[in-house]
Amino acid sequence: MEYFLLVHHLVALVFSNLLVHEKKNVSLVMARDFILLKINEYKQLHPVSLSAKTVSTVFVGWNPPPPGVVKLNTDGSAVTNPGNAGAGGIFRDDLGNWLLGFYRNIGYTSSLSAELWALRDGLKLAVDKGFSQLIVETDSMVAKTLIDSAHSDSHSLGVLIDDCRAMMSQVPSIQFRHVFREANNVAD
Repeated sequence: MEYFLLVHHLVALVFSNLLVHEKKNVSLVMARDFILLKINEYKQLHPVSLSAKTVSTVFVGWNPPPPGVVKLNTDGSAVTNPGNAGAGGIFRDDLGNWLLGFYRNIGYTSSLSAELWALRDGLKLAVDKGFSQLIVETDSMVAKTLIDSAHSDSHSLGVLIDDCRAMMSQVPSIQFRHVFREANNVAD
C-alpha cells in the first residue's frame, strides 16, 4: 500500500511539474510510466528492498570500569561556537562511586578547545593523584582523533593536544575511548 501511495504522489508531482513549469502537455499515464521506469532503474542500481528496514536498539549508558581501575569522563562545551566555554569531568571507581570532580571556566573559545581542556585537566589530576590504571572517556570524536593521530604540529590546538599526550604517557595503564553523549551524562 505504501508503494502505491508513493507512486501516486510521484505521478501527481511529475504531472504537475511538467504541466505547470515546463508547459508540456502530458497524460497521467505518461507521468506514471515515466516514474515506474525511474523506480525500476533505481532498483537495478541499488538492489535493496524499498520496504525493508532494519531496526536495532542500542542501549547506551555509563559502564563501570573493571575492579581496581578508575574511570574518567570528561566534557567541554561552548555556549556558541566559539563562545563562553567550560570544561569538567568526574573520576569514579569500579562501583560507580564518585572519587573526584573538577570544573573550569575557560572563557571565550571553541567547543573543541573546551573538550581538549577537559581532557587535559582530567589527565593532570590523574597524574597528580597517582592513578595507575585509568580509562578515559570523551564524547568528542574529534578530540579523540586529534590525540590519537600522529601529527599535531600544524594544528592550532597542537600544544594542548601534545600536553594531553604527555600526561597520558605518565599513566602506566591507560585506555582512551569515545563514548556516546548519553554514556557521558555525568560529565555533561
